[in-house]
Amino acid sequence: EIDPAYQALGPPPKIGPPKIFQFQDGMPLVSDEIRNAFQKDGVIAIRGLLDDDLLELLDKASADLVEEKRRKKPRGALSGAKVPRPKQFYMANHSLMLQEDPEVQSLENNPFLKVSLQSRIPMVAADLLKMEKNETLRAMRDIFLAKDEDQFICGWHVDDTGFWPATAEAPGVNAWLALDDMPRELGGGFALAVGSHTAPWREEAYNVTGSTHTFPKEGFSSASDMI
Repeated sequence: EIDPAYQALGPPPKIGPPKIFQFQDGMPLVSDEIRNAFQKDGVIAIRGLLDDDLLELLDKASADLVEEKRRKKPRGALSGAKVPRPKQFYMANHSLMLQEDPEVQSLENNPFLKVSLQSRIPMVAADLLKMEKNETLRAMRDIFLAKDEDQFICGWHVDDTGFWPATAEAPGVNAWLALDDMPRELGGGFALAVGSHTAPWREEAYNVTGSTHTFPKEGFSSASDMI
């Protein structure tokens, strides 16, 4: 049953998988079919973009991050302590491609940086953005998310726009990379409103979800203006 408030926005979006493509060595990185699907649906899935060696490095680096989080997590609880509120994610780390530790600043030692700058992912993004050879693609933000057994989930939203120092209207592409399966019963999964980027009700959805698409182009004069 659809919530009446949601129904008022118009027909519910089509919730289903995007078109899935499989990259293989020797084939074009981005085909016309991929470009057309991206323009029509606003999202595509491409399997096989990362080499096994890079995936192995990412998997190890991710496991190290989770283990470090476990070591820092306080054990036990004091009598009368508040029950912790459920969280969307076990951990959410930002800017792993720009870590301050000099040992992980190089491409050789930081797989997150390598994915952002030297993998096939930025090459696909540049093609989908129709960039010219003399234009520069910049990685503006990265975030590492880890889910645990908590069933609290991240609800419907529109990803933020205008990461500093870019402006809100600057074109961009978000790349989502899954390192593990995420069972639905554990609050995982990845649902997409395919084609919603051109839906007639999208502006109303932006307002309902508090999307950055609703922010004034001239920005805010102070923090109080955002409330």
